[in-house]
Formats: sequence, structure tokens, C-alpha cells
Amino acid sequence: MNNSKEKFNRLKKILIITILSVIFTYLPINFVKADVNFSNIEVYEMINGNARLKWGTNVNTRAEIYYGLDQNNLDRFMGYSLYDRWHETVLTGLEKDKTYYYKIKAIEVSGETTETFIMNFSTDDMEDTIRPDFEEARILQTTHSAVALRWITDEITKATIYYGTNPDSLTKKSYYRKYYNFHTQLIYKLKSGEKYYFKIKAIDKDGNFRERLVSTTIHATGSSSLNISDIEPISPNDDLITARTATIKWETNLIAKGVIYYGTSAKRLSKRIYVSPYKKENHEAKIENLIPNKTYYYKIKAYKSLYNKSKTSNIMSFTTKDLDSQYKIGSLVKGSGSKVYVIKEDGKRAWVKNEEVFLGLGYRWQMIKNISNQDLDEYVDTKEITSTKTHPNGTLIKYADKPTIYLMEGGKKRPFFTEKAFTRKGYNFDDVIILSSKKKYKTGKEVF
Repeated sequence: MNNSKEKFNRLKKILIITILSVIFTYLPINFVKADVNFSNIEVYEMINGNARLKWGTNVNTRAEIYYGLDQNNLDRFMGYSLYDRWHETVLTGLEKDKTYYYKIKAIEVSGETTETFIMNFSTDDMEDTIRPDFEEARILQTTHSAVALRWITDEITKATIYYGTNPDSLTKKSYYRKYYNFHTQLIYKLKSGEKYYFKIKAIDKDGNFRERLVSTTIHATGSSSLNISDIEPISPNDDLITARTATIKWETNLIAKGVIYYGTSAKRLSKRIYVSPYKKENHEAKIENLIPNKTYYYKIKAYKSLYNKSKTSNIMSFTTKDLDSQYKIGSLVKGSGSKVYVIKEDGKRAWVKNEEVFLGLGYRWQMIKNISNQDLDEYVDTKEITSTKTHPNGTLIKYADKPTIYLMEGGKKRPFFTEKAFTRKGYNFDDVIILSSKKKYKTGKEVF
């Protein structure tokens, strides 16, 4: 009886296995993938530019975190490489009083990914315990009764300046009440001939501070009047003037701000350009978008100087260069596009067909001058350069075994009479092409 029962059970097991085998063979089975669910996402412990981020997932994942100040451009990245269900990492490089956007991309062992929606957090309450540091602290200028201090801090700070003639007892105070990185402070009513000490206490918005001591001796005598001097350019051939720009330089005896008023009529200086937001003694400003071969008039005003004086110069003038004098015949130029041109006669330009022709003529890439599209369009297209047999007019050539430099003109090489003749014409030695002695040209008249 037992044997019959055992035989029946074996047959039953065989039948069940056979049925399951048929089912698995002929019926499609879809294995259900568990969705990744996020939980307990939190940004916390914001301090000194860092913030902790934690979250949970219902399955083991690693993660990529993308964050930034623009929700459409999460340009910062943090990788979390550990596969786990409970996650924590640190977001770095955060600025105070900003709103940051972020998303978490969970990556399963299989490589499947799931992302959160874009979320955000504010750093308004981020704690700062790091003291500011000085990048610079110095005496900018000293006169017979005043001093100008300048200091730069690595974060925005305000300041209290303690000063006096005894470094152990600085009883007088001056305040810089606005938060900046770059600071200039003027202190008056100092005694001539005395040595003064100035302790700058830079304080950030969280109350952290750092101090720096500087000193100087006050001049015995001096004037508090403001003067403008050494105005440049002083020559129409000055390199400070181009066809489209003019760089104006000047000095003031007292630190001051500056502005240039200019125009095409001495009676109407309708345009202006401010030099710098900071007071200084040496000033420079570049006027742009000018018209070639045009006379401009200008005057300089120095203002908000030490002692709060102002001064205006006489009206002066400069004439911009024409394009032909700026880009000589034979010059290699290119605009914002990839094409390289040779400047030809009569306001024309010739495209160098390809790299093979360019190198075959002995040109070097560093010889190319970048030119504005506006200036490039002033030149009319002419026949492109496709051959290396003859160098274009204006090309400067020299044979490797000889010192003489030549100017190509009309298919002939014209030797420069002297080095002075070469420089007087405004040519540059960096633009000279070195040729093999096999390249023969007839010799023309000397260039004086």
C-alpha cells in the first residue's frame, strides 16, 4: 500500500513539473520591475558654502545630483557612487542669500535611471564662521594732511579703521559702512610730519572679522589743489590711435575718478566714457566705435579727488587713422569667420583659397591680424589667391642666407635702404617671410 502511495506521489510531482514546464515554455512571462521611489529628501546644515543633502530610495541605487542657480541650467554636478537605500552627500560652493535648484538622478544596478522633479532651497540662513581675508591692504596716497587707504577682501565686508600716532593706542576711528570687496577710504585732518598707524578691521555680514595694520608718514608740506598732466596721445601717428579706437591716458596729482567727454565738434561733446569706479592717479580709457580718418574733440574731467576737488582740461583733439594705414597692403587679416584675406590695393581684399596656398607662400598663422567684421566689410572682394608662384604686393620677404629685407611690388622685390627705412614705414619684423634661395624675383628700386 505504501509503495502504491509513493508511486502516486512521484507521478503527481512529475505531472506538476511537466505542466509548469509547458506553461513557462509557451506562455510569455513579464517580470515586474519595481519603480524607484524617493523619500525624506532634505537639505540641511548649511554652513560656510556647504549644505548636506539626504534622501531615501526603496531599492538600492547610486546617484547623480545636478544643481545650480538657474533651474534651466543645472551646471554643477555631484556624484554619489555607493549603492544603498539611505543616501547623504554634501553640496559645495554655495553662495549666501541665493536660491539653488537641484534634482537627484537615482541609478539602479541594472543601469535604469529615475529622476526627481527639480526642487530648490534657499541659502538665506546659511551660517558663515570663516573670517574674511585681506588680498591687499596699503597706503594709496599721502599728502600734507590726509591719507588714502585701499584694501581688498576675499568677500564683501564693511570696516572700522582705528588710527593714531601710537600703534598701541589707536583712539580715532573712521568707518566704511557699505559691504564691498574693493575699498578706498580717505582720512583728513592729520598732522604734517607725523607717522600714523591705521588698523583696518574688515567685518563680514556674519560678524566675522580680520585686522590689518599699515602705516605712513604724513608729508611735511604740500598742496591740496588738483592738476591734470601727461595727457596722451600727443602725436597723430601715436599707436594709441587706430582707425576705430583711441586710448586716452593722463595723470592726476591726487587720486580721483575720471570721465572723458568727446564728439566730432568742439562745441558739442555729446558722448562720455567713465574711466573707473575707483579713484587713482594714473588713468586710461579706450574710446571705441569711431569713424576712420575722422577728427574728434575731447576734454577730461577729474572729480571726487582727495579733498573732493574737481578739474577739467582744455579741449583737445585727435584724428583716427584711415584703414589703409592700419592694415597695410599685404597684411593678412580675418574677421569672425574662418576665411583669411590679403589686403590689396584700392581698398580690396583677396581670399587665400586654402591652407596649402597659405603655407606654400610661406605665411605663418601668427601673422594673421584679427579685424572687426565692420572693418573687413570696408574692403571689396577681388580675385582670390590660388597660386604660390608670386607673392602679393606688400609681402615682406627675406632670403635665409642674406640679411636684406624686401618689399614685394609689381612682381619685383624692392630692398629697404636701411633698417630705419623699414621701421619708418611702420613695418614689423614678425611679418617677414623667409624664402629659399631657389625662389627668384627681379630686383626693383630701393625703399627709402
